[in-house]
Amino acid sequence: MENKKILLTDLDGTFVMNSHSISENALKAFNELNKNFIMGVATGRSLKEIEYLEKENNIHFDIHVAFNGSLLRGKNNEILVDNPLKHDDLCQILNYLNENNITFDALDGIERIGNYKTKDVKRLWGMNLITLDDPFERVRGMNVYKINVRPGKKNFDKIFEEMNSMFPKLSIYEGGTQQRIEISAENSSKGTAVNYLKSKYNKAVIVVGDSGNDAPMFEKADVSFCISHAKSNVKNKADQSIENFAEVPIKLNSIYKEVI
Repeated sequence: MENKKILLTDLDGTFVMNSHSISENALKAFNELNKNFIMGVATGRSLKEIEYLEKENNIHFDIHVAFNGSLLRGKNNEILVDNPLKHDDLCQILNYLNENNITFDALDGIERIGNYKTKDVKRLWGMNLITLDDPFERVRGMNVYKINVRPGKKNFDKIFEEMNSMFPKLSIYEGGTQQRIEISAENSSKGTAVNYLKSKYNKAVIVVGDSGNDAPMFEKADVSFCISHAKSNVKNKADQSIENFAEVPIKLNSIYKEVI
């Protein structure tokens, strides 16, 4: 492992293209890459959801970057970064969401709680979603790592701009294709996680992603790949565009000559 480079992949829309299951081709690519790289995941999801995915598919990531960099577990299973939202920031966000009647769910690593509902339970990856008519008081008492704000496509740009203006120090990114706005603590992003890993392990880092929350790690990585369905402003920050995760071994073989 000493000479291996780190490869971090996003999950939804990247390694798990449909947010339900990993394709056979993506799993095959993972197993090829696992022989020659330190495999890691960088996602907006929780450690609990990552572990669910690992168990369901009989795979293991050496490095876990959860909640867009707010929680980072290293290759020896140690917690390296633990950065939940500050309580004052959390309360201000909740006040804004309440005043504007915006749908959301908050993640503390154990549950997802908010006024958000979904019929697509396959996307929950073993996580319990608690939907309340008035979730604000309960969420104020939680140790929240990330909030998913769901204004709908019609109001997405307006709410995204307003929240960035109101909370300039927080990490606010587009998740998916205008599906949600993801908010986490100051100085937490997939980009800060990449910088931390490069410093901690003194290794090159390769990344794969597809969304606005992946753009920071595209900018900090040694090599970056973006899935082709991403918006152009996201793809432009990556080194190369690829159709799917299964292409990663082929691309890296041409760069490093290390993959079958």
